[in-house]
Amino acid sequence: MGFPSAALANTVVPQGSSVVEVTTIGQDVTLKGTSQGSVIVVGGDLTIGSHGRALDGVTLIGGHLSTAPGAVVRGDVMQVGGSVPRPGGWSVLGVVAALLVIRTAVVWLVVRIGRVLAEWPTAPIMLAAARTRPLRATLVGALVAAGLIAATILLTLTVVGIVFAAALLGVLLLASALGVGFALNSVHSRDHSRTITIALCFPLIGDALLALAGIVALGAAFHYLVDERRSQATPPVAQT
Repeated sequence: MGFPSAALANTVVPQGSSVVEVTTIGQDVTLKGTSQGSVIVVGGDLTIGSHGRALDGVTLIGGHLSTAPGAVVRGDVMQVGGSVPRPGGWSVLGVVAALLVIRTAVVWLVVRIGRVLAEWPTAPIMLAAARTRPLRATLVGALVAAGLIAATILLTLTVVGIVFAAALLGVLLLASALGVGFALNSVHSRDHSRTITIALCFPLIGDALLALAGIVALGAAFHYLVDERRSQATPPVAQT
């Protein structure tokens, strides 16, 4: 009797063989023998031969189930989705290249907006307000960003909410641009500015920097709004 394992190639349980269970991800499974436990296939097709026996149910996610006459399946059968098309190498390469081009365009747009916001007179005031309490500003910015991301994901579940999700996504990108503007406003060398731009173009590293910039900007904006409201609510001291 064999042991459960994740397959690295298409899995075949020969006729007359018996395994504890079958679990694969991204591969096809041909069951000609017996599986004493569950058969779980994610992102692949399952074919049960005429002498195949699945004795503890079948779970198939993103694949197609085929059973030959005489096949035995005991227990529950759960199938989610159909067969997933498997693109070739050039298709995958083309998709990756397109995503990189789109990401580079988004980074370029964020940097351009950040340069404009760096000249905004209120930007230094907002950054100064955040620097008075940097830890609190960072935590508040992280909470606001997490709330916006969660709301964006929930809104995408409905057709009507997609418009509002796009608006919230725009707010997040604008916050990242403002954070980039803070960084550009803090450096006065063109070489340093170019270094920041190049770093943002690298995947993962640039994504982390953009996320951090957005968190800082949201925290700074929050503190600025709170300080402005307090200053407006505080009555002026009468001079005698």
